[in-house]
Amino acid sequence: MLCFANGFAQLNCNSGRYYSEVFSSVTQTSNIRFGASDPYGIVNNQDLYLDIFEPSGDTLEKRPLILHQFGGGFLIGWRTEPVIPQMAEMYAKRGFVFATIDYRLGFNVLDGQSAERAVYRAAQDLRAALRFLVDNADVYGIDTSAIFLTGTSAGCLSAFVSTYMNEADRVDIPSTYGILLEPQDLGCANCSGNNNFNNQEVKIHGIINNWGAVLDTAYIDILNDPADNVPVISFHGTNDLIVPYVEGNAFSLPIFPSVQGSYLIHQRLDHLGVKNKLFPLDGLGHEPQLLQLQTWVTDTIISQGSRFLYEILYGDSIEILGDRQLCLGDTASFSLEAHLGSKYCWNITGGNIISQNHNEISIYFPSSGSYLLEAVELDKRQVSKQSQVLIEVNQSANPIIQFTSNDGLFDFACPNSGNSYYWDFGDNSNATGPTVQHQFSDTGFYLVELTLSDAYCTTRTDTLIESSICPEASFQILQNDSSFQFVNTSLFSNEALWIDSEGSLSNSYDFSYWYEEEGTYGLSLIVSNDFCSDTLTENIQVNFCSEADFDFVSNGLQVQFQAAAYNAYFYAWDFGDAQISSLENPQHNYLLPGLYEVQLITTSILSCSDTITKTIVVDLENSLADGKDLDLQIYPNPLSEVLYIQGLSALHSYSYQLLSSEGIICSEGRLLASELSLQDLSKGVYYLRIETEGKQYSKKIILH
Repeated sequence: MLCFANGFAQLNCNSGRYYSEVFSSVTQTSNIRFGASDPYGIVNNQDLYLDIFEPSGDTLEKRPLILHQFGGGFLIGWRTEPVIPQMAEMYAKRGFVFATIDYRLGFNVLDGQSAERAVYRAAQDLRAALRFLVDNADVYGIDTSAIFLTGTSAGCLSAFVSTYMNEADRVDIPSTYGILLEPQDLGCANCSGNNNFNNQEVKIHGIINNWGAVLDTAYIDILNDPADNVPVISFHGTNDLIVPYVEGNAFSLPIFPSVQGSYLIHQRLDHLGVKNKLFPLDGLGHEPQLLQLQTWVTDTIISQGSRFLYEILYGDSIEILGDRQLCLGDTASFSLEAHLGSKYCWNITGGNIISQNHNEISIYFPSSGSYLLEAVELDKRQVSKQSQVLIEVNQSANPIIQFTSNDGLFDFACPNSGNSYYWDFGDNSNATGPTVQHQFSDTGFYLVELTLSDAYCTTRTDTLIESSICPEASFQILQNDSSFQFVNTSLFSNEALWIDSEGSLSNSYDFSYWYEEEGTYGLSLIVSNDFCSDTLTENIQVNFCSEADFDFVSNGLQVQFQAAAYNAYFYAWDFGDAQISSLENPQHNYLLPGLYEVQLITTSILSCSDTITKTIVVDLENSLADGKDLDLQIYPNPLSEVLYIQGLSALHSYSYQLLSSEGIICSEGRLLASELSLQDLSKGVYYLRIETEGKQYSKKIILH
């Protein structure tokens, strides 16, 4: 790690914070009142104080907090007793905020339940101090997402109770509700000392346990209380007679409750999968650090404890993302996951850094071989996280494209070995494999690209080819009676020559001709491109079409039809009432008056047909006789030019038809106004029909 850190020293991403002393001095703030509570005994109220130790000159706005409770069997002790100031300075110089607190002491030494109440009061005071510090986190620069507990002996027993006990667990300690000589209910765990942080519990992120114990390790139950998943590092003398290393009565006296020491705590946490470490101090007793000859104990606790907290603060490892196998000449990008407030440093030996933007870096590799890429993230807590990857840069292949062609059909091959071959033929088509065949659908130049990949590299090459496809002559015939248009539909041609039956030439792309007589005529099309030509000769059959038309004369329900067609040989009549006829001039009797769609299809002798459809009114007088559903009035009648219509509603849309006395529709459409101009019609008798929403109005009018 030291070697790795040195490589980044110039980048200032390795702080060494938390696991080594990075500050030379400490600032102490003493006698900070954090709460007041009723103590054991006759005193009605006791003020509680704490001292804060901070690294001098620290620029980090939010620092992890270590809160310390002194030992003394809940009978004696104070927050500045020997060794505590030393520990405070050693932790603060590593970058922590260190707080050492008062808590209420005293209990009836002849009553085990009174001792339980003393432990509970200490846990209440610990929580009050935590609430105060969280509420004043901005004042003291505390990171509330990194709060740790420590202490010695009784102080650690209190820390375990505070961390692993919730309100539901309090029923297992009935003494807290009052005992014979101490009837006062001590209240909930967060109901004493102050009202900071809305009397909520502060989350603990780790514990440094020095000669501590718990009443029962079963209280550590992460399945039912996930908040119990708190990492612990323990330091404990194996010959401790005050707080047993394994299990036994405190002070080795039966009057005191039986407790379970650091060894059983370690086993319980291991069983639950909770991060923890145990440092047994072989042969040592209780709190040997208090002896001047055992100062190494304090050094061990600080060095190993701070390293353990550093591991917690470190969190998840970082990973360099990016390809590990590259090709010679590649420029590759690498990145770390971005985090708010983090700083990133990169180092590569031999590669050329093209660009660097915080958590991302782009590197050019000029030669093949192995490269070590190193990265450091200095997060918002100034925790340095390191990662490194080995990058292999491989020599890329030099692919070759070989090909042969015949009339646009190409055979391509690549003699180089590889894992995959991808061909792009430049005409929106592709193929894979070392040998491929492709038919181009047009002439011209195409850029063919080959992408060759082996186990490590992907290399591209290209070649320009020319597709030489012979043309294919074809044309489409569009006939309009005796006028013919020949549309050139040939493929792959850029020149055209037309030759008709009389030997006339035309070099236009398309060709038009008008035939005077029916018959069979020859026509040839010769098309060519830069490579070759093709000829197509067709016999053109010229058949003039018929032109359909007819007149009619009606007499009541009887109508006489008169064909007026051109070049007609066959006749097919449809009278609009499901009756038909093939006569040239049929007479037809309708069963009912009304409007009928009459269709005539005429066909020439060479089967060229034409169709016409007309709407006729049969028995005009009777067809309009029932059209009085609408309450309308028209005037004047007779009239000379303009007819006025009274009774139209703005809520309806009206349509009209004006028919001659023969039943021919002279005018029709929508009525857009209450007047209708007839000035363009000849004088005579007409019939007006007006309709809206299934209702109609009919009237005979005379135009003079």
